[in-house]
Amino acid sequence: MTSLAHIDLHRAAFDGRSTLVRRLIAEGADPNEPDDHGRNALHWATVPGDRRSAAMVGVLLRRGGNPFQPDNKGLTPEDWARARGNRGALRWIRRAGSIDAARRASRSAGFTLVEVLCSIAASVVLSAGVFGFYGHARDAANLETTTETVVAIVTAAERAYAASGDYRNLTTESAVAEGWLPENGRTPAGPVNGFEQPITLGHADGAKPNGALVLTQDLPSGACAALVANTGPSFNRVLVGGQVVDPSNATGVAAACAGGDLVTVEFDRWK
Repeated sequence: MTSLAHIDLHRAAFDGRSTLVRRLIAEGADPNEPDDHGRNALHWATVPGDRRSAAMVGVLLRRGGNPFQPDNKGLTPEDWARARGNRGALRWIRRAGSIDAARRASRSAGFTLVEVLCSIAASVVLSAGVFGFYGHARDAANLETTTETVVAIVTAAERAYAASGDYRNLTTESAVAEGWLPENGRTPAGPVNGFEQPITLGHADGAKPNGALVLTQDLPSGACAALVANTGPSFNRVLVGGQVVDPSNATGVAAACAGGDLVTVEFDRWK
């Protein structure tokens, strides 16, 4: 990678281009390389403050992004996320490890919240010209968020039920009550995916001797095949529109996903 690789990475992180971010890091870009003001890719990822922004923070954290790296003013990505009210990003950052509040306060000493907000606002105005020509790949961002939500729910449920013989007590309501969904996957009406479609969880008797965890959601047909390809291999069985599919069979998955504007996808995990 060239010495300017971080510019491409920061630009992609700001714009929520998760596929490009993953590729740049795989090719050698350092997620923690600072710009001229000490800001790393995570700083930039927190700025938009939307679902795509929160998903991007998760992508960077899983690839070694440092949420506690201060910029030239001593402000970390966490400080930026808090100033922007980016609750989804804060949730990801807090998962990355406990924060030493006193040390953070020391780093930020001398800077009021107004100064932090003004600094970020100036960065956004400046970046509008630099990054504005990039289109917002909303479908890709929604798909990324949906994938993150599926993984988060299943991981939390498996941990909670590790000592149990089956998933008999697993319901959508219990998952909500236990806080097993990412913040960007919750609405007052219940859990939703990145496409604002409801997610349901439950236990399937008879699927296997100890039953199965079942996660069901509706997806736009255009996003169905990609989600099944990305997430399906982690499950024991995937059904699209009630039909069992092989996630590795792209042709078969595409055919099953082509059943209308929305298609119901079910992911099953044996106990």
